[in-house]
Amino acid sequence: MPRPASSHPRFQISASRLAFRRTSSPLILALLAGAVLTSLGGDALGRATLETTSAPIWDSSSDPRDVGGFVNGSSALGRAAGDTLGFGYVDGDGFAVLGEVWTFDHGGADPFEGITATDLTSQSNVWGRHVDGAGWDADPLNDVAAPVLRGSGSAYIGAFASEARALCWDGDIGYGNYWCQELHSPVLSRGASSDVDFSWVHFNDTEPNFDYVTCFFERVSDGERFEIVQYTGEIGLAGNHPVDPPVGATESITLTSDDFLGATEFRIVFEMTSDNAWSDEDGLFETSYGPMALDDVVVTEVGGSVLGQYAFESDLEGWTASACPGVGSLVGVAALSGYVIEDACDCGLSGNVLEMHDDNGEHPYGQNAMVVTPPVDVESDVRPLLPAEGNLQIFADWDQYSVMPRANGVFYRPGWMYYPWVCDLTGESGWSPRVGQNTYFFVGEDPTCDWYRASGTSTDVPVPMDAEQVRFVYEVYASCDVFGIPPDQCTQITNTTPLIDNIEIRFTVTPNAPAVVWDVGTNFQDGFAQNTVVNDPHMPGRADVSRNLNFGNTVPLILADSLAIGGPVVSSEETRWEARLWFRLPRVGPGADARYTTWRDRVADGHAIDPSLAGSGNPVEFTWAYMDSAQQGTSAFRNRFCSYFREDDDDFDPSFPELSDANEILADDVLFPGTQVEYFISANYLSEPTQSYLLPDTSGGYFDDFEILPGWRDDGGVWKYPCFLEIETLRRARTLAQDAFAMAGIECDQFDYRAPCLCGTAPLNRTLDPRNTNGMTVLQLLGYRGVWVHTGQYGEFFPDDFELFSDYLTAGVCGTDRRGLIFSGPRAISGGYWSGVSMFNNEMGAELVSDDYRGLSGDENFCVRLEAPSGGGEAYGTDHSGGTYSYGAFGNGCPDPHRFGVFSPFGSGVGNRVYVNETNGMETGFAQIVNEGVSPYNFRTVLDGASWYYLAGQDTNGGCSIDYASRVEAVSNEIRAAVEWIYGVDDIPTLCVDPCDGDLTGIEPGGVLPVVATRLEAGMPNPFRPSTTLRYTLSVEGPVDLAIFDVSGRRIRTLATGELSA
Repeated sequence: MPRPASSHPRFQISASRLAFRRTSSPLILALLAGAVLTSLGGDALGRATLETTSAPIWDSSSDPRDVGGFVNGSSALGRAAGDTLGFGYVDGDGFAVLGEVWTFDHGGADPFEGITATDLTSQSNVWGRHVDGAGWDADPLNDVAAPVLRGSGSAYIGAFASEARALCWDGDIGYGNYWCQELHSPVLSRGASSDVDFSWVHFNDTEPNFDYVTCFFERVSDGERFEIVQYTGEIGLAGNHPVDPPVGATESITLTSDDFLGATEFRIVFEMTSDNAWSDEDGLFETSYGPMALDDVVVTEVGGSVLGQYAFESDLEGWTASACPGVGSLVGVAALSGYVIEDACDCGLSGNVLEMHDDNGEHPYGQNAMVVTPPVDVESDVRPLLPAEGNLQIFADWDQYSVMPRANGVFYRPGWMYYPWVCDLTGESGWSPRVGQNTYFFVGEDPTCDWYRASGTSTDVPVPMDAEQVRFVYEVYASCDVFGIPPDQCTQITNTTPLIDNIEIRFTVTPNAPAVVWDVGTNFQDGFAQNTVVNDPHMPGRADVSRNLNFGNTVPLILADSLAIGGPVVSSEETRWEARLWFRLPRVGPGADARYTTWRDRVADGHAIDPSLAGSGNPVEFTWAYMDSAQQGTSAFRNRFCSYFREDDDDFDPSFPELSDANEILADDVLFPGTQVEYFISANYLSEPTQSYLLPDTSGGYFDDFEILPGWRDDGGVWKYPCFLEIETLRRARTLAQDAFAMAGIECDQFDYRAPCLCGTAPLNRTLDPRNTNGMTVLQLLGYRGVWVHTGQYGEFFPDDFELFSDYLTAGVCGTDRRGLIFSGPRAISGGYWSGVSMFNNEMGAELVSDDYRGLSGDENFCVRLEAPSGGGEAYGTDHSGGTYSYGAFGNGCPDPHRFGVFSPFGSGVGNRVYVNETNGMETGFAQIVNEGVSPYNFRTVLDGASWYYLAGQDTNGGCSIDYASRVEAVSNEIRAAVEWIYGVDDIPTLCVDPCDGDLTGIEPGGVLPVVATRLEAGMPNPFRPSTTLRYTLSVEGPVDLAIFDVSGRRIRTLATGELSA
């Protein structure tokens, strides 16, 4: 994805993994509100009841809580479900045709079927020139003095204000996106053994660390260039910039004869480059005088003559301004038969496909190509065939084959263009620039051939509702630098993909309400009590979201405060819209005090929003509040709202600023452990208050929610909470897990770790740092007797989190009762394995053999059986106190194969389950490893390579029975077998009191935990990474010598030595 369009400092364009599958849930990642792509298919969770009928294979949408639905209060909109128009191909007038698709197989004269390609690296204008006062002042819109550095003239790269206005830039004087402009000196000659001095005066004003001016010397004999120096940011500006023009900075550099690599004839080249955002063109980074100017260039042989001297007084004095040559779009149409499609599952590509690679089957570095379809005539061909009332929804579908890991540096992005687009500055109309999502995507290492969808109306910059024509756009960008991939991680090994086919632009009408989306990373996050390190029911938590204000695991770990949504941009009075946050509290913690009731009584507005107000047996009601517009600085966004009271809401407190803590709808420090908040968003146009869009779709009584944990309740006069905690990163599995635990007779708290793959999401591990507000401390986790961690296909933890789980098992505080940890999900043991290798090896007794059972074993069956090893040796079998059972894991083979992990025992680990090929009965071990801590530790662990989300009972033929009820039963059986082994059949805990209470008199925020053993752990994330953390613990004070040795046994670094305290 692209870096977020937020205040500085900016991040590199972050490319997000998006594995859209026909029947699996995509990972939808964006750093901006409204950046949405949605995979195709229905919801197969069957989440309302335990259905006994067969369901589709598995959920093929994002979590039901992440998508919305319309509520139509009018009977005027009467279209039948499925009234969707599709367009493709091209007619004689150049427009897309109703009922057609771009297949590249129509056989006409144009193999591209009207699709055009643009090389975005190709420059249409030359922006280098000579600048002097007279020429500068001739532009009436240049409102600052000429950027002449010395004398009467300088060499300059940049656009004048009138030129920028004609291009409808948001800024004026300056530079644009995608620029590559050059100034070349005349050819210079030096003696074969001569060193050369260079000096010049220049100014530089480019976006720091993204846009650059680079000086090269170019060997005339072959045109090869060698970098001398590179500039970024502000250099040579006046002290009172921008009042006075740049004063210039002097640069002096000497190149030795060896630096020239034998060249005697050479040129100097200054190259100014910009990326695809943040420039004067989009107004996100504005200069006052442009990006650069150059003056008083002197080139001298050391101890000899002047080779060249240029003051640029009246012209460029032999220098040449030019635009860089483009890389080329490299777009073509070719037969699919010429490619090897390695995805074994059914692929929608056929016949001819659209390609974007060079003749070597690669993407040259820097390629940035865009393909554009012929337009759909919305005014003539769409609106007359769809209902007049409601919102036009625009989206594109296509098939794509990809082998696109992030490390290769090749990314794609869908988008749109529309007509008419009107320049606010000039009033002129024409086709818009590219709009749509700001996000680029990679796909991953595995070959995948899938069906994709991109919205044109629910996205960062949407197509307006009144557009008369639209085009679909598809971009490919090949670069590691632009996307912030370090050189040591960038392979630059590319291939022919992506290949795309079967493009279709589609339209439908929904009720007249603005479709909104969560701003990723801003859903409310489950939490624990704050300002304490333990589970104190009298200490409240915070109503925070999952994004770390300091980004990822950068400390301090402070979660952002506000939920945010994005929707359509307001372009007229008719498109103004508003949003409301609806919420209620089905459960309230027993420790809630006047802080809670004061807030509740303020916001309830006469509604019974909690059990106390509702009264025994009566339903708890929703109340609502108007959401305020989100802001960047003092500028309000036109299409984003956040969870603060709007100024005209009756609960807004005018004695405090807007967007202040006092005007948060869901306030901090008023929700006590044991409290649950259910919420959803409604959005409506001001002109259509009866028609709303609800996020999430609340059909069936489903709302988003968050809790302050543990789930304290009054149990016969004693406050207790469930002894088990489920940490869930795959929210689609939450209801299945709830039903499975209920069937097993086990009550558990649930912590939803929101968007764990996002680089902005904070870790779970709060540590004991009193500044942190994220997740939980280890002492709060120690309040539970058992923890189940489920990562699904995509969840991945930080190394900090594996330290949390390790400390949970090995801490010498908070009681001596046995603790249990169950870990399920392949992401935990592929990417996550190397972040937590020490925990997986030492505490869980497992070593990863492969994260791909299918590839390792050659088993391509859809279902793989899971059994105790036929040779014995397991810790427990497929039975529990309720009887025996059989089960398997589905999704191993087509139509959408998932990776299942294979382990071998490590240390005291025991292989407890094997994979069994249902065709030939061959066993592959191990699918599950269990382990038991020995004194001084008291724990048992279970590690599963197959996600429990894909477990299912077996049908009469030995295959997987994947109806919802069978899946719940399979998970429930595994839970019962595991907990009976961990705790014993007669000692399974239910409700607990905090075992840390009274045991931690010496531990406060900022302190450290006592340890019970001396040990050195493996490096994390792993010893082969450039940065590795080595953890060690001392049970008693004593001598320590911790050092690193090379393979020959030579000590190369001492990390710690001497007498150290425990």
